[in-house]
Amino acid sequence: MKTAYIRIVILCTLISMYSCGNQRPASDEAATTFSNPEPDTTDVPVALIKRGIFLKQTFSNGILEAAQKVEIPFQVQGIIREIAVRNGDFVNEGQLLARLDDNSQELELAQARLAYNRAMLELEDLLLGLRHSMKDTASIPGDIWRMAKLRSGYDDAKLQLARKQHELELTCIKTPISGIIAGLEAQTHAQSSAFKNLCTIINNKQMLVSFKLLESDAGMVKPGMKVKIMPLALRGKTFTGNIVEIDPLINKYGQLTVKALIPNPEGVLLDGMNVRVVLETGIPNQVIIPKSAVLARQGRQVVFTVEDGLAIWNYVKTADENEDSFTVTEGLHEGQLIITGNNLTIGHQAPVRIIQNN
Repeated sequence: MKTAYIRIVILCTLISMYSCGNQRPASDEAATTFSNPEPDTTDVPVALIKRGIFLKQTFSNGILEAAQKVEIPFQVQGIIREIAVRNGDFVNEGQLLARLDDNSQELELAQARLAYNRAMLELEDLLLGLRHSMKDTASIPGDIWRMAKLRSGYDDAKLQLARKQHELELTCIKTPISGIIAGLEAQTHAQSSAFKNLCTIINNKQMLVSFKLLESDAGMVKPGMKVKIMPLALRGKTFTGNIVEIDPLINKYGQLTVKALIPNPEGVLLDGMNVRVVLETGIPNQVIIPKSAVLARQGRQVVFTVEDGLAIWNYVKTADENEDSFTVTEGLHEGQLIITGNNLTIGHQAPVRIIQNN
């Protein structure tokens, strides 16, 4: 009986201790139920809105070509005896490119010399018969001198001799300009008539880019205007040049053709390259903001400004744009501080802290 009584006392003690241990102070409960911590503060970079000259960019596509490119033809025909260059070689003006077999030209030149000498003898005989001498042509009356040359065949023989001398010279093909050999397909011992040309000489120290613009942009382009090109094959590379030619004719697609000259001192630009062309036109007195400040919310453009440590939602309207900026026509004004980054998740009147002021 006594043992049962002890067990009951111990059980009651344990129940009492468990109940006391699970009670919480009323103040802690209230703290848990009614605590409302302040929202997190977002660190943001900002920029001050200013007015200035905005560089409006117009984009187009173009193709590069060497500013100086010459096709080298076979001006006389024959067997190709020698080719002195290869594709990719650099040649200087006047350098030998190829040589044709000149046996037939040598024979024709010799015949022309004989014909010329016979004409000279005939001319001297005619003049002697008219009591004049070739030693004193200045004293021969003009009409007699012309008649004697015509009857003797002197003028014709002289022209034939000059022609044959020129044809012999043409068997040695030389470059008229300095540049790089391209398109060389001819082979030695082949007939020159089997090929359209010997090769092409490309002077690629300066390149021309030809591109199209809409007729609405015709008024903004002028000779001398700066352009930038970005070759598709040379990613990250930008080259600058100037407009040198504007075709005043508008094609059936409402476009005009523009050409710009691009310096290429290192020769990295190649004939036929496809490029992206950018024209920049300065527009004065514009409100300019970075593109990173503009967000799309509810189908409209939004920019956050900073006022008293809070992000303020502003609907804006933009106009022109370039690679990194917009011009603003409504919603902002000069002197306001705008958030330019870390702005994707903040909302209206969210607390912010400025970490960078551009």
